Amino acid sequence: MELSALRVYRKQVLSAVSYLLMWWGAALHMDTADASTVSRFTGRFEFYDEAGVLQFEDPNISGIFDIPNSQGFFESGIDFRGSPWRADLVAMYQWDGVPGSGTSEANVFSWVTETWQRDGQAITCKISGALDGCIDLRDSGAKKISSRDYSYTFSLQETQFAGVVFIDWAEYRDIVVLSAMQVLDFADDILTVGSIDTDMDGIPGSALVEAPFAGSTWSFDGQQDFSVVPLPAAVWLFVSGGLGMFLSARVGRRVPGG
Repeated sequence: MELSALRVYRKQVLSAVSYLLMWWGAALHMDTADASTVSRFTGRFEFYDEAGVLQFEDPNISGIFDIPNSQGFFESGIDFRGSPWRADLVAMYQWDGVPGSGTSEANVFSWVTETWQRDGQAITCKISGALDGCIDLRDSGAKKISSRDYSYTFSLQETQFAGVVFIDWAEYRDIVVLSAMQVLDFADDILTVGSIDTDMDGIPGSALVEAPFAGSTWSFDGQQDFSVVPLPAAVWLFVSGGLGMFLSARVGRRVPGG
């Protein structure tokens, strides 16, 4: 099997294990309030170029979320430009005003992108608050060659929330995307959400600020199903077997001292 095929296979296995572990966690806590916060997400991904022209659609994205605890992920159903992608939630923002007040709340998500040189190769990594993806490079004795600050500034109103995700796609790691959502409906344990045009450029979503998609927009919408189902006994063996792989999947993203 070629190396590229192995990488795709490994990512598919890790994604399956991630799903199972999230549902497993929910099942273990079915008697607590936290169990009801876990939801399965299904939806659509749209990619707009800098001119606002829709260039790609994927109606089959899916994932698992625990929004109050700022945990979760979702991923492609169709390869985008020849490669699958996966988005990991790193921050959540919810409107916290007085219901009916009509107020909006300003928010900022900031991060630093560093570029390091190791063994003649330039490697980029991200730092935001306690989330430090540069620890391994720093500890390895690599040489830092650049550092740049970035941020998303956005406002939320009642019935709106936002998440910042780090996306892995092709050879790129931790592409920072802001996804702000408007609650459209909530019935039968299903929350329907649509993307908000946070930067007021007429395109649903927020334009990215870094390569490889600077100026382009990743937009998402869909439904979150809060009908948590306990993990079937038949998959316990698979969960235990894949646990080690899952825990190593994001090894480059660590909290200092962890």
